[in-house]
Amino acid sequence: MLSLMPLLPLLNLLLLLPSVFSQSSTPPSASSLRRDADLALASSDYSSALSLYNSALASDPGDPVTYSKRYKFYNRVSRLPKERLPDELKGLSQEELTDLMVSDLSGAIEKGEYLNKGTYQGTKKDKEKASIVEARAELLSKQVKCSNAIKDYQFLLSLPPASMEILGSARTTWSDSLPRLHKCVDLSNTLTSLVTAVPAKRDDRRIIDLVTQLLELLKSSPQSLVRERVSASFRVGTVDAYYSAIADLGHLIKSFPSELDLLELRGTAYFNIGELSGAQSHFTACLKTDAEHKGCKKEHKALKTVKKKVGRADERGEKGEHKEAVEYLMDVKKVLEERSQLPGKSMPAAVLADLYLIKLVKELSGFKPSEAVALGREMVASHDGPESLVALAEALIADEQHQEAVNVLRAEMNKFGNEVPQMLKEAMQKAEVALKQSKEKDYYKILGVARGAAKSEIKKAYKKMALQWHPDKNADNAEKAEKMFMDIAEAYEILGDDEMRAKYDRGEDVTGNGQQGGGGRHGFPGGFPGGFPGGGQHFRQGGQQFHF
Repeated sequence: MLSLMPLLPLLNLLLLLPSVFSQSSTPPSASSLRRDADLALASSDYSSALSLYNSALASDPGDPVTYSKRYKFYNRVSRLPKERLPDELKGLSQEELTDLMVSDLSGAIEKGEYLNKGTYQGTKKDKEKASIVEARAELLSKQVKCSNAIKDYQFLLSLPPASMEILGSARTTWSDSLPRLHKCVDLSNTLTSLVTAVPAKRDDRRIIDLVTQLLELLKSSPQSLVRERVSASFRVGTVDAYYSAIADLGHLIKSFPSELDLLELRGTAYFNIGELSGAQSHFTACLKTDAEHKGCKKEHKALKTVKKKVGRADERGEKGEHKEAVEYLMDVKKVLEERSQLPGKSMPAAVLADLYLIKLVKELSGFKPSEAVALGREMVASHDGPESLVALAEALIADEQHQEAVNVLRAEMNKFGNEVPQMLKEAMQKAEVALKQSKEKDYYKILGVARGAAKSEIKKAYKKMALQWHPDKNADNAEKAEKMFMDIAEAYEILGDDEMRAKYDRGEDVTGNGQQGGGGRHGFPGGFPGGFPGGGQHFRQGGQQFHF
């Protein structure tokens, strides 16, 4: 008879197979998946944790606990550097991660009926439910959805007394949040009405102010608000506004690095204020990613033309060929004027300010102060802003229209109320000093040089004037010549010394007798000057070299 003993192990295995297959076909529960996700998160295995939380929700879409767990996961990873995020989250911005968090909080609130007062029984679970509602309210406020945030807080404040006792001091926090959120609603409504107004009635400076108030109020930077401020800054079109746009665009580029239009915009903002190096780096980065990007390509071409002409102007300035240098800059102006006809491509005020200020140096460039005034007024007409007014004021001072310079600047300053740009304050100080000195003794006028003249120009003018008014050469007019000779010596002693000149420019007493323009200084300091420093002079504005 055949023995079955050798077959017993095989038979036992066959008997076990149904139970094995039965166990393997049973999917893990949502709670076990959630538990595994918690363990993965605790060990910083973020990819596995996210995958397991997603699987837990797929297993039981109605479980509010899993929604709240995944919200906490998103909240934790939102503070990580990009390289440590799971692959599926690396391409998301901070605001997109916030959207995910709000979505999961809403899922937990809906599935758990956390907005149903009947589910609050005065137990410790009330605290957990309320914390979920509170977390959503906070995130909604950061998304500028302040009306919805108010509803969440108002619900929490309406909970039964038994629940409030469990929640403790949270009630005070919720109450304190409401005034801020109501102000947010008012500001948002005003902003919306301004943004949607017809262009003729749109107040872009007010838009910038409202956005700034909202960002400070919410202590966050929603990209929708930041983008709105960038648009308004471009429409305002002043140097200060463009610097604001540059800062905002820097934050946006970090959040949306693949959005090349942001690189184009930031490069354009730099271009619009004459910061050509900054513009070049942004257009180059844009074209490196997409060589056919239409906007970056066009701006880069215009930039190359401007840089070439500015470079040639600089070379001419080095050689002392100032008339030719200014002609190159007039070509720059033409290119920029053509560009300024396009939306968002205003004329760089910084470049124009330098251009017109160069014309003030009439001994070098061949332009008269009166012509500089005319050109300055032309610039103000085409580009109304503080930079243009400062340039016009400089021209008026050079043309000895000191009171008019003060009047022009005061009118511009009145537009800004209590927030006057620093450049206007500094220009007004210079204009007031010039007005005061015009009524006393003007050392610049005595030497016949512009207020922004280089030290070598002052020395050259001093030598020329001293030769012209030397008493030995003016025997028939000795008394006047002697007075002029002494004034010239005094003027050079002040303007030829950097420290004394700075004091004089600030309106301080430099004569030692308590009043500006008095006598008391005699003789030529250091003897009569001979020779000049080698090399040409760059174009200057206020002692600064005209470079880009």
